Amino acid sequence: MEWYSIIEHTFPITLRVGDFVLDNYSVTNYGINDLATGFHIKQLLEDLEKENNQLVDLIISVGQKEATSIRDYELLLKIKAILEYQDYIQFLNSEESKVVLKKFYCLLDNQDIEAELIKRKIIKFINIHSIKIFTDADYDIKSETLKLCIAYTGGIKVWNEIIETADDFLMMYKFDDLYKVIHSTELKSKLINKILFPLKLRAYEKQIEISIRIKNAFKEIYLKFLEEIVLFLESKEFINASNIGQVKLMKDILGSRILGLHGEIKIKKRLESAEKILDDSLQNNRLQIEATSKEYSDLESVCRNFKEKFYYLTYMEFFPLYQLMQYESEEKGLLDFISYMNGINHEKYGKASFSLKFNQFKMQMVVNTMYLMATYKDSFWEELIIYAEEIQDFTGLSAFLKDDLTKIKKLFNDQEYFLASLYMTLLIERILRELYLKLTYDVAGIFKEASFTLGEMLNFTSSPEINKLRLLFSKEELETIEYFLTNKEYGMNLRNRLAHYNINSEEVDITHFSIIMHIFIFILVKIDYQGLAFDNEKPHLDVMG
Repeated sequence: MEWYSIIEHTFPITLRVGDFVLDNYSVTNYGINDLATGFHIKQLLEDLEKENNQLVDLIISVGQKEATSIRDYELLLKIKAILEYQDYIQFLNSEESKVVLKKFYCLLDNQDIEAELIKRKIIKFINIHSIKIFTDADYDIKSETLKLCIAYTGGIKVWNEIIETADDFLMMYKFDDLYKVIHSTELKSKLINKILFPLKLRAYEKQIEISIRIKNAFKEIYLKFLEEIVLFLESKEFINASNIGQVKLMKDILGSRILGLHGEIKIKKRLESAEKILDDSLQNNRLQIEATSKEYSDLESVCRNFKEKFYYLTYMEFFPLYQLMQYESEEKGLLDFISYMNGINHEKYGKASFSLKFNQFKMQMVVNTMYLMATYKDSFWEELIIYAEEIQDFTGLSAFLKDDLTKIKKLFNDQEYFLASLYMTLLIERILRELYLKLTYDVAGIFKEASFTLGEMLNFTSSPEINKLRLLFSKEELETIEYFLTNKEYGMNLRNRLAHYNINSEEVDITHFSIIMHIFIFILVKIDYQGLAFDNEKPHLDVMG
């Protein structure tokens, strides 16, 4: 029997079913543009097509009883998200799926299960059990709860308890919103003190940002925080930090210009000493790179030409590295049950096992690229320019790569890593724009007239019919490039941070440049090896022989 054939059925309030059917759903509605939303709507359709009615039964059962436990509350949050998916029905391509979902929501509506009811139940549970939520619930529930407290601020009566028990890192990244909705000066002061003290090595940038935000309204707290910064430099946490971490923190503090002349003089003296230690350690950097890149160095040393060196830099066992980076095991590891990596609330990038694997790949691509540049120096650049011009001629791009790469080479050799990285991201953006124009309209050389953004071109959720770059790059490959260049939620967002100067120039080093260079080389290799979108007859790189 189809689930929607029981629309007229009346469900008793006492009905209880196994709540495991909601385990595959999220407590958060990530929005129409997030892959997770599509996954959950697909899951919803699959569950509704099953012969049993457990999902429908459970939603109605939860909606008809009072929440008394964290598990009950979690189910309410998931049902809230499911109800919100109703707004996305119009975006579905399948008419059949639209019909199924409309009948499902009609059934819930007939049983008085609607968004306002769930909202009231959520607010009531928060006001009674806020301490329990922020003490015992998992990160996802805490994060969603804080977001809802901000959204439902008029109904929240327990801000004092929330500030006392909520994770300070969680509140830190919701600070602007919290500051707006909390009107009591006493509660604002409590919130600021909770976030700013003590200073933390892994949060000091955000803490400094917040201190500047409140310095006029809460001057006494601001001055106390300046003292905290100076004291932190004598703390055990700072002394035990890595040399690179110490240098970065002191440079960031100087860059913020909040300590005044006397404080800056004190820090500059310590910074000079720390930088001397760092410079000495960097003298051995080449040896460290070679040791870490041994597998790649052994492989590239037997390559017949530079094209193969570039290929093995971006492919692993004949498979694109950027696809491997996105591979996600369906099984959860132990780490995934413990915490989200770096506080990232995302179904994939927040999962510890995925994040560790992704970062291992990222580190490997950095050190391998650094190794290739350091080993071949001028030859690397000469071969790169030759390769780029070949791709340029083949694809019909306008002639700009040789001149631009020559300028970038000079900046790189002068160790102007900020400018070299910025120039390199702009070069990538231009080549992607011209590729997009060529694949979409079969035209080249009208770069100045192109109004679409890099973010639009890297939209990995679009089909090849909408985003023609998908004819050349897989979804996973665009997703990886998007992570590095434009993703500001959980990615590195390098293009925007560099272009808008949202990163201190001294923070940008050879590792940033190596990531961007790797992306550029990957684009060239991808066109050369799999550029069927341009010419089916093109002879591709022979990596087998």
